[in-house]
Amino acid sequence: LSSCCLFFIPQRSTRPSKSHLKQADIVNESINDEISRYTVYQVQAAAYARAGFLDTAEDYLLLINEQTALAGGLRDVGVALDSINEKEQGAQYRSRALAAYNQ
Repeated sequence: LSSCCLFFIPQRSTRPSKSHLKQADIVNESINDEISRYTVYQVQAAAYARAGFLDTAEDYLLLINEQTALAGGLRDVGVALDSINEKEQGAQYRSRALAAYNQ
């Protein structure tokens, strides 16, 4: 991970605020490297899922055009959902991650 991506990892003790995530969107616009951008999309998707904005998390996943990165993003969203006691949805995302990885 490049140092730019570490900025976007939310703290464990609090849920990320939507405004904090919007600030990360603005910073992401300046990233030119596609793989780094996918990493940010993965982290953003997980953060939005953890904050309860699953539709927005899905929007970020749709921006990932590389299968391994998509699988990682799906897995991360699954873990984020587990962390807010959405175990069934979390399992569904991990299943989608496995399918994406095996394509």
